[in-house]
Amino acid sequence: MAAILVTDDDPDTRVVVAEVLKRNGYDVLAAEGGAEALHIIQNRHQPLSLLLTDLIMPGLNGGDLAQRAVALRPTLKIIIMSGHHRENVEGYLTIGKTRLAFLEKPFSIPSLIDQVRGVLDS
Repeated sequence: MAAILVTDDDPDTRVVVAEVLKRNGYDVLAAEGGAEALHIIQNRHQPLSLLLTDLIMPGLNGGDLAQRAVALRPTLKIIIMSGHHRENVEGYLTIGKTRLAFLEKPFSIPSLIDQVRGVLDS
């Protein structure tokens, strides 16, 4: 079972996304911000398959979190979510030679599930 860490400072988004993923068979952890997510990544002993993070968060934003997460867990897959259009966040969607997946808010439940499956299967 794939383990997914959902990070979003908006509690409604975080809870809904986590519940949807749980109902679709994923092991889900949730963090309300970048610092909490980084703590989980650093201290979790079990494998973590995917980081699904909001881009704009107070403190440690999703782009910086993604960079730190990949440094700690090079095989970790990442989806950046944002209410901003892709062209406005392009600078955050590449880490080294790795291209990150992007999910624009608002999104439908089917598009969330499709994106997660696609990234995990890639």
